[in-house]
Amino acid sequence: KTLSSMAFALEHAVSRGKERVIMVIPYTSIIEQTAKEYKTIFGEENVIEHHSSLDPDNESWESRLAAENWDAPIVVTTNVQFFESLFAAKTSACRKLHNICNSVVILDEVQMLPADYLKPVLAVMNSLVKFFGTSLVLCSATQPVLTGTIGSGLAAFSGLKNEDINDIIAKPLFYTRKFQRVKIHSAGKFDYWKDLAQRLEQCEQVLCVVNTRNDCRDLFRAMPSGTVHLSANMCGEHRSSVIAQIKKDLKAGRS
Repeated sequence: KTLSSMAFALEHAVSRGKERVIMVIPYTSIIEQTAKEYKTIFGEENVIEHHSSLDPDNESWESRLAAENWDAPIVVTTNVQFFESLFAAKTSACRKLHNICNSVVILDEVQMLPADYLKPVLAVMNSLVKFFGTSLVLCSATQPVLTGTIGSGLAAFSGLKNEDINDIIAKPLFYTRKFQRVKIHSAGKFDYWKDLAQRLEQCEQVLCVVNTRNDCRDLFRAMPSGTVHLSANMCGEHRSSVIAQIKKDLKAGRS
């Protein structure tokens, strides 16, 4: 998805005369991986990262200035940085507004748009497309309903217009079946982390995703030695190091 969305955005930018591609990601936990991938392909000088996990000691004044202005062909940033630029009343946040115009904006994991602020968010997205030459790409494995009437009663409001939205893939259901790689089975309910840990220990190789960072910590404590722990509580460098080791072990065939 990281590469395919960028491939579409670049082709669209060339054909429509757009000036840059802005990748907007809700999680700082995956933004570093995405930026690293793009820097490997396009060169570090063409990709700017702008998020809270950056180490200021490793940034030059040129890179800090470029991040403030988003003056680069490819920008990788967070939902917070992107929407604060559009809504904040601070000079520093507004310095990049002109570079959002005439760009391709990829909203990754679009289902994570904040529900409490969905009305103004959709309104500003409409304005970017209608008045400022911005193209929006909404990426998600679980596309939210952003069209028609959203909400109910006095809180109801109009979302995006169906005629303004185009599917990138012509036959999504066909490809969904074609690329089906997993089968989902309910494992039942687990009342204690120890019970789930025992179930996981029976697997030769397994990935377990839980709801919160505290849940992740509690389950990890119940797992045997050698279990790998990933959490948003980790600093960016630590997390990247662990992910690199996981990939190395998988490539070597180590469970």
